[in-house]
Parts: sequence; structure tokens; C-alpha cells
Amino acid sequence: VLIEENTALGGFASAVLECVSRQRLLNARIEVVALPDSFIEHGQAAELRKRCGLSPEGIVNAARRAVGESNNRATIKGDHIVIRQSI
Repeated sequence: VLIEENTALGGFASAVLECVSRQRLLNARIEVVALPDSFIEHGQAAELRKRCGLSPEGIVNAARRAVGESNNRATIKGDHIVIRQSI
């Protein structure tokens, strides 16, 4: 999960995705959580992050999508996101 409090276009996420492509890591499951490449209304930072998926809940949902899980393996514990994965 790539988390970027900026637009993904031309930022950190783009650089990581370029590296993944160069290394031929075609089976990598990647979710990008970033600001949209459009105007965002003004407001409280926490509310804007929530609308853009950058809240803890939004990040947990992205982690669930990345590991192909719809169950509760990814949870929020205080200020940490915990993902239980069997090897």
C-alpha cells in the first residue's frame, strides 16, 4: 500500500510503480492511496483525508484490497494498522 498525502501523479507512488515495472514485478499487488488529481474543497484536514481515503479506515480498506481480503485481518489498534497474514 502506497500512501501519499499528495497527488499520485508524478509523486512517490509514480516512482515506486515505475521501479516495480522496471524490475518486472508484475505479480505485485499494489494499492495507491493518494489525493485526487483535481480541486479539493477547503475544510478540516481530518475530514478531507477521510473523503480521499487517507484516514486510518481508508488505509485499512486499501490494505484489505491489496491482500485480497474482505474479512477483518486488517484492523486499527490505537494509532497502528495491524494486518495478520499467514505464511
